[in-house]
Amino acid sequence: MAKAPKKYGLGIGLLVVGIIFVAANWYLYQYQNYYFPKFLIVGIITFFLGLAFTLFPGAHAGELDSWQYLKYKFKNTPVLIKLIWLAFLALGVVAVFLVIDHYHLKIV
Repeated sequence: MAKAPKKYGLGIGLLVVGIIFVAANWYLYQYQNYYFPKFLIVGIITFFLGLAFTLFPGAHAGELDSWQYLKYKFKNTPVLIKLIWLAFLALGVVAVFLVIDHYHLKIV
């Protein structure tokens, strides 16, 4: 199996975490009639950010530790890509409100 290039690692990781959070909440809501509102919100937003970082990975930081990696990535990525990331973040927030409205969830 071919490995994905390292520049996609952050996006793929966020996608997987978002899918796990949303899938777990969907299962709990469907079969146990219970859900974790904060995990649902974080899962949806994380999914959209993962999608953004996968489609538009930005600058590749190489082999740096985690804080230096994020600092390098945000510093050396073009402004247009950063705006696209913000647009995906906004889409994630809108998706959260749509899911809350559709399922009539109570977020307390």
